[in-house]
Amino acid sequence: MRRPSPALVVAVIALIVALGGSSWAAPVRQLITGKDVRNSSLTGADVRNSTLTGRDVRNGSLTEDDIRPRSLSGAVFRGTLGTRGPAGADGEQGPRGLRGIPGATGPQGPAGPQGPTGTVDTSAFYDKAASDGRFQPRYTQTVVVRSDTSAVANGQRLRDAIAAIPTAAGVADATLVLLEAGRYDIGGDALALKPFIHLAGAGAGVTEISGQPGEPSDNAVVLVNTDDVEISAVTIRAAGATMAAALRLQDAERIDIHDVRLLAIGNALGAWGLDQNGGSARLADAVVEAGEAQDNIGANATNGTLEILRSDLLARDGGISQRAVFAGGTATVRLEHSRARATAGGVSQSVGVGAGATLHVVASGLSPVPGAVPGALECIGAYDADTLASVTC
Repeated sequence: MRRPSPALVVAVIALIVALGGSSWAAPVRQLITGKDVRNSSLTGADVRNSTLTGRDVRNGSLTEDDIRPRSLSGAVFRGTLGTRGPAGADGEQGPRGLRGIPGATGPQGPAGPQGPTGTVDTSAFYDKAASDGRFQPRYTQTVVVRSDTSAVANGQRLRDAIAAIPTAAGVADATLVLLEAGRYDIGGDALALKPFIHLAGAGAGVTEISGQPGEPSDNAVVLVNTDDVEISAVTIRAAGATMAAALRLQDAERIDIHDVRLLAIGNALGAWGLDQNGGSARLADAVVEAGEAQDNIGANATNGTLEILRSDLLARDGGISQRAVFAGGTATVRLEHSRARATAGGVSQSVGVGAGATLHVVASGLSPVPGAVPGALECIGAYDADTLASVTC
């Protein structure tokens, strides 16, 4: 290939200059000033981010309209710390917060000194004279009968203790006779109590008075033929006699018997757990049983009034008849919240009422269910003790 001629080189250069215009011909200006820019012709898009600094802005030339809200941080305006201004007024009280978790109980503090003894004015709510009468000691003396020897010796000790107590004229002379746990055999003669004596054992399951009463002894182990006697927490048993009662009440008023067991078992002809002839008595929380004789009666009342509460009465295994409860003569008997049963042998009646007598049965179980009776029988809330079905008398 041949080398280009000088004329060709000059022509090419001339052509390039002609096509490039004045931008090639004029010298290049190195700096653009505000005079070279028309007012309001530049926008934010014409300025590269982070290229302007405080030196590029004339002091005092920017106003609040030139600054975007919340675009400046506090560090931009941080200067020297000024003096603290006055405290502002208190704001409104806020709503109550949630209750916090209770803290642990602290240790108990030391006891304080005892204060002086005060006085009580009781005149507004009781009469002193009447109160003094009510709160007097119930017994003027207490006699304890020990049971540390044989049953027969214990029985004699009991007889001697009763005999040594003076006959009381009133409640102010009442005596408590306490029997220790054990058996007291009084033999064939009834133990007769005196007025205003409370005969109390250590419990019906651990204290027993027993005997084999004969005809001259009123056919009873314990005899009450005087007023105002109380018997509690003891078992009284009659066994091995011809006809006998564990406890006999003879024309005695205000007799209170509770928490006892009255047993008449193994007598030949007749057995009565409780036999009342006249007077007034209350039997409560008791177990009464008569059995294994020709004629058995748990509780028998002839004349007088007898109230039986929360007790279990049983007549069983008789050759001729058995009645758990019987009211005869002109007696009035109330059987309440109790159970009366008669089983096995001869004529069996849970309750019997003779002509002229009255028996009220209240909320009590009966077995067998009573039939027609000569006397007055009233049942309120009575039920069959075996099936719990309601009973109408």
